[in-house]
Amino acid sequence: TGPHLWDEQLDLDMNRTLRAYDLVCNYAYDCPRGVRWSEEDIQLVKHTGAHLHDDVRVLKAWKRTVCELGDTDLDMMRKITQDVESVREQVKNAQRVIRETE
Repeated sequence: TGPHLWDEQLDLDMNRTLRAYDLVCNYAYDCPRGVRWSEEDIQLVKHTGAHLHDDVRVLKAWKRTVCELGDTDLDMMRKITQDVESVREQVKNAQRVIRETE
């Protein structure tokens, strides 16, 4: 749990998108004869979500930081808000590309 820095829907979307992203990225290895995603589509998904895992880790680190230090630093809170919105956009883009290429 911890401080409320983003909505629950984003948490759900991040988790679902990371699982889907990993599924697509590993698809050629896990299903060598599969036809669900082409190699080009897999590369497009990889490119679209290239920073997603790292950026989600950053958000979770922000949550730990706010637990320890509180939310009194306005600049830090502004940066967290920017990071949340960036991840929200990355999640939407990754979901869209996965849907469109499937």
